[in-house]
Amino acid sequence: MPHLTNNVLNNAWISDKEWAKREGMTAFAGYPLLVENHLVGVMAMFAYKPISEYRLQGMALIAHTVAIAIERKRAEQLLANYNQTLEQKIEERTHTLSQTLENLQATFL
Repeated sequence: MPHLTNNVLNNAWISDKEWAKREGMTAFAGYPLLVENHLVGVMAMFAYKPISEYRLQGMALIAHTVAIAIERKRAEQLLANYNQTLEQKIEERTHTLSQTLENLQATFL
């Protein structure tokens, strides 16, 4: 669930209010990065001025795009790992079959 406040200094979710005050922060927006209801991260933004509904809609689109990119990269890594494992198994089986063939040829000679 997205979280928005245009009153950072009075928001219970903001833990370092001294930092926010010192830096002049007024607003905060946090968006979960979700892909098919699976949390892949969080995108957050502090602002010096109140955040408008228009900007929130833009953040929602960006958050969705970032979530999909993260999930795609994760899937690419899983596929690369799977391919590497598969290549190792093929190499091991090829070696085993070659040894078996050599043994059979030696037996019949």
